[in-house]
Amino acid sequence: MNQLAYRLINWYVRRYSFPHRGWKYFAALLRRLKIDKKQYQKKIAPGLFINVNAFDHIQQQLFWYGKYDSGVAVFFENIITKDSVVIDAGANIGYFTLLAAQKAAAGKVYSFEPVLFLYRQLEQNIKLNNLANVYPVKKALTRTEGSAIIYESTSDNTGMNSLQKPENYSGRFEKTDCTSLDVFLGEYNEAKPVIVKIDTEGAEMEILQGMVHCLQNLKPLLIVEIFNEHLQRFGNSAEMVFNFLADVGYEAWSITDSHTLKKINEVVESNGIVFSPQGYVFASHIKLLN
Repeated sequence: MNQLAYRLINWYVRRYSFPHRGWKYFAALLRRLKIDKKQYQKKIAPGLFINVNAFDHIQQQLFWYGKYDSGVAVFFENIITKDSVVIDAGANIGYFTLLAAQKAAAGKVYSFEPVLFLYRQLEQNIKLNNLANVYPVKKALTRTEGSAIIYESTSDNTGMNSLQKPENYSGRFEKTDCTSLDVFLGEYNEAKPVIVKIDTEGAEMEILQGMVHCLQNLKPLLIVEIFNEHLQRFGNSAEMVFNFLADVGYEAWSITDSHTLKKINEVVESNGIVFSPQGYVFASHIKLLN
């Protein structure tokens, strides 16, 4: 009975989204049937699927709605071209990686995820979609090469794993290799990113400091999560990020919808702020507001 229920639910999940309300009742049903720890395949775009757990924060959103950080995700897709080279720093199970890989079919996606069990899920999701243009890297991007301890968050929100102890620290940790983006790009000459997405639970400033050569010479477009609460664990702040990027010639924009950016003239926090090099020419379908 439980196996039949799982197969029926997975069949539905692969094809449809759920209504806006009703999650808590459905969650209770999954627990009662003892299929709450199963993996489900969710369609996140035409022809694109991702394996998810229904009870992890990020994966729950994908399980129920088929999307996560939808404003950032849709804009992210809209700026990627078929030959884009994309860096996904803090890939988790690969949601943004998969979106990028499908759009950049003739390009490349370098996907960084240092936590072993998430890296394995990332690999699984790449294989699920037969994506030959994704290059997963089991390293943490930071300021320098070396190694570090990464602290695992609790299973209800694995997106908070961090190089500093998160507020929901599970007590588990593992050692991981680290590299800077400048070092990585020096080793992989064909990797010349035009878009870099950074969502690393507070390590964003560390990553930016490790990619100065990239910022000054390749001048990629950036999408960066910025929250003081996370940055302060590393001794940094949103203001420091804004000032650092301004010093290397970058301007800040907020995503107002899938095709519109609004110029930012003050320090703000957001799950996705766009930074462009001065003089950057956006595609004609992107509207800019001052």
